[in-house]
Amino acid sequence: MLNPSAPRRALVAGCVAGAVLIAAAAPAPAQPVPDYDFQWSVIGAPGNRAANEQEAPVLFHPVLYPPNGLQVGAVNYEYRMARTEVTVSQWFEFVQAYAPYYTGPAPGTSMGSSDWVLTGQWIAPIAGSGQNGQPWQFTMDPAAANLATGTSWHFAARYANWLHNGKAHEQWAFETGVYDTSTFTRNPDGTWNDQFTPAPGARFWLPTLDEWTKGMYYDPHRYGEGQEGYWRYPFGRDTFAVPGYPEDGGETAAGLPYPPDFDAHWWTPVGAYPHITSPWGLLDGSGGGPSAEWTTSGDEWGRWAQGSGQFGGDTAYLYDQIDYLGMGGLSGGGGAFRLASAIPAPSSVLIFCLTVPLLERRKR
Repeated sequence: MLNPSAPRRALVAGCVAGAVLIAAAAPAPAQPVPDYDFQWSVIGAPGNRAANEQEAPVLFHPVLYPPNGLQVGAVNYEYRMARTEVTVSQWFEFVQAYAPYYTGPAPGTSMGSSDWVLTGQWIAPIAGSGQNGQPWQFTMDPAAANLATGTSWHFAARYANWLHNGKAHEQWAFETGVYDTSTFTRNPDGTWNDQFTPAPGARFWLPTLDEWTKGMYYDPHRYGEGQEGYWRYPFGRDTFAVPGYPEDGGETAAGLPYPPDFDAHWWTPVGAYPHITSPWGLLDGSGGGPSAEWTTSGDEWGRWAQGSGQFGGDTAYLYDQIDYLGMGGLSGGGGAFRLASAIPAPSSVLIFCLTVPLLERRKR
């Protein structure tokens, strides 16, 4: 005989389980956390271990990472990561909003230089704008709308500030909130003074090296049910994906031959390989953007970047490995990036759980 109280007990159990997950999440921000137009994956299993020497041998090299290696991947809270990198169209909205406050050299005029990193390679200033005290105006190549953008760490940090501040158009919204841009200064010896850690209560930020590594390589069931560990590549494998365009049966844009120019049609959009995901459902950990992805971890010389960009030829398989790290300066470069985020308050779940007993009473 069916037990009529069983469904209700299951619902209550689900609510209790949800409360446990809430308790394990990162500290909640003071304001609600919108999704904007990103797709998100929740990275769970708080308290996981770091990658060991068998899984990431290069990070334990006594010369490269003395004296005890670089241990990465351990995160003791839940968080979200965007499934793909920030796209050109998403970046275009930011560039337009930031334009009144941009005081650098003419943007978008020299590929790869500090004046190019505001716009990336598919956004360009409109001729005649930015003259005689007038703000810059920009246009975007529509063919590049869904490609991953590239920018400097400094501008990526401002993007996180802007989202955290609700996309406000005042200048303060770009300069504070998550990262204090007044710290974005450089010393005579070339070292940087930039703020490392996102401010408490941040709603969006650039993922730490641990967060990025966990989201791409960590699997709670790597060695069997409940036996955690790390894969070598960011798609749940220890072997490299097949380079190639999606229509040709490829699994990653990393490893493709370099194109003859920067025309958008050579590049693959974000999410072009929907079945090649990390254990947490993240896309494009391999070959997603113009280069490796920025993290918010590093030292006074720069920030770690991980993963591979598109193309790269025969050496691309190296860049996707868990223990291959790059480091870039903070004001230049064209690094791709994706966002990390606080988990939104589960108001709908709580309302549902509180409503269940009322529905039960009404049915009686």
